[in-house]
Amino acid sequence: MTDAPAPSSISERRPRFDRIAELGSNAVSRAPFFVLTLVLIAGWLAVGPFVHFSIRWVEGGAAAEGAITFLLVALLENSQQRNDQSVQLKLNAMAAAMADQMTSAGVDQHRVDELVAAVGLERRTSASEGH
Repeated sequence: MTDAPAPSSISERRPRFDRIAELGSNAVSRAPFFVLTLVLIAGWLAVGPFVHFSIRWVEGGAAAEGAITFLLVALLENSQQRNDQSVQLKLNAMAAAMADQMTSAGVDQHRVDELVAAVGLERRTSASEGH
């Protein structure tokens, strides 16, 4: 009915980056990571008076913050994209199954065609379109 892959045809094997990103996303979304970041920030602030709040100290903290922020954003974007794709595949499978049920129940073909047209719609629309 559609060119979308069937959920049962999707392999359990995922690329190494996706597996690492999932582990990382799970780790950073837990309380221990939050506590670790608080300890690191407190430690960095505690060192400040000993180095007289030097420019090098400030720049080092800013560089570390920027790098960590960049990595976390990449990690979270990967996680969000995988989740979105998974949900969309499930919705497409449900819509295709519902269209089959509607056809066998004798529902108006126009309604069935509209539902079938919705399967895979996410690949045919733009986020900038108003509808």
